[in-house]
Amino acid sequence: MSTLSKLNIGFIGCGNLAQSILKSILSNNILSPSQVFFTNRSENKLKKVKSEFGVGSFAGNDELIDHSDIVIIAVKPQDFMEAIEPYVANFREDQIVISLAAGVPFTTLKSLVTTSTRLVRVMTNTAASVSQGVVGFYHARDDEALDATIEQLFSSIGEVYALQNEDEFAAFTVAVCSGIGFVFEVMTYWAEWLEQYGISKEISEKMIKDTFKGAVSLLEKNKNLELTDLQSKVVSKKGVTQAGLTSMHELELDRVFRVSFEKAVMRDKELEKFVTP
Repeated sequence: MSTLSKLNIGFIGCGNLAQSILKSILSNNILSPSQVFFTNRSENKLKKVKSEFGVGSFAGNDELIDHSDIVIIAVKPQDFMEAIEPYVANFREDQIVISLAAGVPFTTLKSLVTTSTRLVRVMTNTAASVSQGVVGFYHARDDEALDATIEQLFSSIGEVYALQNEDEFAAFTVAVCSGIGFVFEVMTYWAEWLEQYGISKEISEKMIKDTFKGAVSLLEKNKNLELTDLQSKVVSKKGVTQAGLTSMHELELDRVFRVSFEKAVMRDKELEKFVTP
């Protein structure tokens, strides 16, 4: 029997990410609709979620917190303090409180919730909406049972990774969660280049999608090989691929990506100003 089968899960906020998670955990029978409850500032969106998924709701965050064994905070960083600060006294020591908010560091969570509530930060990318997401979580406890609960709760939306500190969590946020956007940017460049040679937009995008899909399949079927090993299999000395890679190295493409990633990390840190207690 699932360790979640008798627990009530409360979501504060019902935006796209919360709905993606909800859809996945319900369709995989990890939870039943009767176990899940929502609050949201927009009454219309709340009614839509209740109607579509058959879940419950509460009028206020205090009621939801009181009723829930696991509370998932799924609001934007700029709305975080308003959603949580007035109700911090409602959190209990036996609860798990999960924050999905980017830019809300673990230290801020701990400063708000002063009980020994089990606090967890979780981030995932948008592929969660098709159950192909990547989930990262971090907490400051030596608690294998908590790890198991988080993995069980989020396993239906994709691979789940335990991170060891806030620096790892920040890197995960950029490389994996923002990474989907970076991959689409690169795919767009490639497709547009094909279009310049007369290939239609529709076909160009499909070609690039199939290329990326093939690369991932090669990785999956050659797990004993490193990325550079697989790359060497398509590179011949003085060949076409080598010419392109040489140009990438000369243009310091790796530096472009590293600088872009670091800029994204800086923005993640800047978001903390919205949630300074």
